[in-house]
Amino acid sequence: MKKGLKLMRRMVAISVMIFLAMFVSACGDDSDSDGGGGGGGITYTGITAQATIDGTNAVDLSIGACQGGDTVMAIGTVGAVQTADHNQIGRSRVLKLVQTSEEAILQVDVNASPGVVVSGDIVTESDTIPGDCGGNASYTINVDDVTGDFSGTMNFNDYCSGGVTLSGSTSFSGMFDVDTLDFLQFSLSLNTVTITSGSDSFTTSGSVSFNFQATTLTATMDIRIRDDSTGKVYWANDYSITLVEGSGYVEFEVSGRYYDPDYGYVDFHTDTPFHIDDGDEWPSAGVLIVEGEGGTEAQLTALSSTTYKVDADTDGDGIYDWHSGDLNWS
Repeated sequence: MKKGLKLMRRMVAISVMIFLAMFVSACGDDSDSDGGGGGGGITYTGITAQATIDGTNAVDLSIGACQGGDTVMAIGTVGAVQTADHNQIGRSRVLKLVQTSEEAILQVDVNASPGVVVSGDIVTESDTIPGDCGGNASYTINVDDVTGDFSGTMNFNDYCSGGVTLSGSTSFSGMFDVDTLDFLQFSLSLNTVTITSGSDSFTTSGSVSFNFQATTLTATMDIRIRDDSTGKVYWANDYSITLVEGSGYVEFEVSGRYYDPDYGYVDFHTDTPFHIDDGDEWPSAGVLIVEGEGGTEAQLTALSSTTYKVDADTDGDGIYDWHSGDLNWS
């Protein structure tokens, strides 16, 4: 049981890392969003009609829809994050959140004292973790060693690490295989969590679920992010990621709906999987299709690990008539 609880601690930490990484304004964009949801979460109040893609918004909408890209970058490099340089994921604000949250959650110790835990017990552990630059994170976790079910909460109380401060509450639940100790399912919800780094502040709300029972990792989410400097809320709705890791690289596909408060929503999917080599911060290949009103469309293409481009069909005739030229990921 003690070995299983140690694995649970690590798997919970990794999964929370992955989820928090989903809040990134990916592909080089720094916008944050405020999203709406139940349980006292943030509510999206922007334009809800489908956006018409044109030369003025094609890049913004493509980058916004590409938020899932950075999410998957984080998922794809979880192993490296545990053992090597965090910076290989990218320079996003959420990366700071991931690092800070990981540091807190990896300290969660649900191990009972020797001889205390017997088969069938529900193990409950609570503790408070101090931040290295102030505040604390308090947690409670319950683990059933018969069914493999677990649940818990973690509250960030101005928890500061590495100059990044988190405030807010989260809850999580899931299941692991009690025989193999493999992680099977994980779900996490944030009521509201505010992340501050220097003058940069954004608040997140939403939920995500992971399925680890297939050869590929699949995650689905509903996330709202608010830029605290502008008050604008962005929303990634019914968002799905499928990830495949290879030797020295990760490939991923994404699909879903993205709401921009100024333009409305677009639907998106990967036409060609994104490819990230180990050590790179951004995709070196891959194509994302973004669909707007009236057949308008944008296509984001990764050209290299440093550049990408966006092409757009602004009149719905099936021909890309607007082109951004080469752009830098960051």
